[in-house]
Amino acid sequence: MNLCFRNLRADEIEVRVQSINKGGAQLLLYKDARADMNILDDAVGPLGWKKEYKRDNANCIVSILDKDTGEWISKEDTGTASNSQAEKGLASDSFKRACVNWGIGRALYDAPNIFITKDKLPTFKQEANGKFASYERFKIANVVYSEDNKSIIEVSINIISNYRVVSTVVFKQSKAAVSNVQPLPSTTPTINTNTRNMNATPVHVEESQSTPRSNPTPVNADVMDDEDIILFGPCKGSTFGEIKNTDRFNTLMNWVKGQSYGYGGEKDEQLKKLKALA
Repeated sequence: MNLCFRNLRADEIEVRVQSINKGGAQLLLYKDARADMNILDDAVGPLGWKKEYKRDNANCIVSILDKDTGEWISKEDTGTASNSQAEKGLASDSFKRACVNWGIGRALYDAPNIFITKDKLPTFKQEANGKFASYERFKIANVVYSEDNKSIIEVSINIISNYRVVSTVVFKQSKAAVSNVQPLPSTTPTINTNTRNMNATPVHVEESQSTPRSNPTPVNADVMDDEDIILFGPCKGSTFGEIKNTDRFNTLMNWVKGQSYGYGGEKDEQLKKLKALA
């Protein structure tokens, strides 16, 4: 059985604010379950895959039919409940993670660090409670994958305020990594409201260079165990051992330097440890 899953298109990648501080907003790229379903349908057909749940939707098993042998090949992962519609969110998250086991959307874990500075956010402000807030929306305009399709080396993001694109910011990995790339086009962003649709046009484009992927900083740290799971940031979901002594560690450290405490619980504890390394 030879499987070939296509990359996520730009219009299939979602963006949300992961955290916000006095300097700006840290963004997170992610996919929804519909994108996984579409890619599975494209690769093996609607009848060529199935999903099953265990442990009250906490674990999802995604199976693909090997047409040569008639055998179902399965991969499984677990998820976490969402803040709203917890059961539905748990089922969706475990399904998306199981699809990552098959390789679908795995490049999202190796993408440029995306930090939007506050001067690019028209509604950025500090609330009465002291917390920082921004009410912009974000849309992927274009995405470029590495030659081996294992990482995203460039991503363009439209910043949307008051139902129009006010700017487009480009985030890149190091120029050394940009060779024989495969750009994937996106549909023109359309902003939907209850009363109107608007085809937005970018006002201006700026580029931001993320941490180079070469010359990673060696890490000899007793403060973190290799088995510790990174709870947030550009390396979320990876173990510390996987990123230690790699270029991804540099990316994480740059992100950590701009973070403030206030996540609560284990995340604040881990942030304290990571700041000690930064």
